[in-house]
Amino acid sequence: MAGHIACFVEAGVLEEAGPNKIKTDKYLSKCFKEAFSYSLFKKVTDMFLERVCSSAAQEPARIAFTADITAKLTAVDNHPMNQSMGFGAKYLREHFSTWAQSHGGWVSS
Repeated sequence: MAGHIACFVEAGVLEEAGPNKIKTDKYLSKCFKEAFSYSLFKKVTDMFLERVCSSAAQEPARIAFTADITAKLTAVDNHPMNQSMGFGAKYLREHFSTWAQSHGGWVSS
């Protein structure tokens, strides 16, 4: 499963075809339907960020791409929207809280 998902991310499918590719690829659809968990979300997001952002990318760009991948995975009809959004929020907290707090927090006036 991990190899197929890695190929899917590395091929740029999410940027080009988006969630429709997941829906039409029987294996990917099955993976996301049966095994969608935070660890799978994290793996896909990590691979996606590695592919689209340089290692020197600024945190705001990485946060924006995290929101983008979350939105794309939310569009897959195989799981509840709040599950993907919750995974996205957890990923943001785990990876960007230090940066966000040093810049006024998640919500600044």
